Amino acid sequence: MNDTLFRDLHAERQEFDAYLKLVDPLRSPVYRIGGHPNEIQGDVRLQAQLVSNGIYCGNSNGYAEGRKKGLNAGASDWRLLLQVDSEERTGMYWGESGRIYFLIRHEDLRHRRFDKVWLILQCT
Repeated sequence: MNDTLFRDLHAERQEFDAYLKLVDPLRSPVYRIGGHPNEIQGDVRLQAQLVSNGIYCGNSNGYAEGRKKGLNAGASDWRLLLQVDSEERTGMYWGESGRIYFLIRHEDLRHRRFDKVWLILQCT
């Protein structure tokens, strides 16, 4: 970044870098209840849609198979319930600095069918 930006923000570069370190979601733990997931490796809603239909998503073949079967449109039915980040100070560590996401279809959430929740793990 150029120094003009820092002058326009009335901040020294060190102050700005410290601010970015505090708010950077890839450096700080990111927790969510509902809302939009902060994904590491791609669309967790699509991944939940595919795996819930028996498609392996450990490589790109599963995503191609899902497109071929017309399953991708169903990804919009999935909702984030909870996102839990790795955080050393709490003793929670998912893979290699990963996050776990609990997702449920909208209709299942509406009817409180929590036995239909899927857990997705993504790592950096």
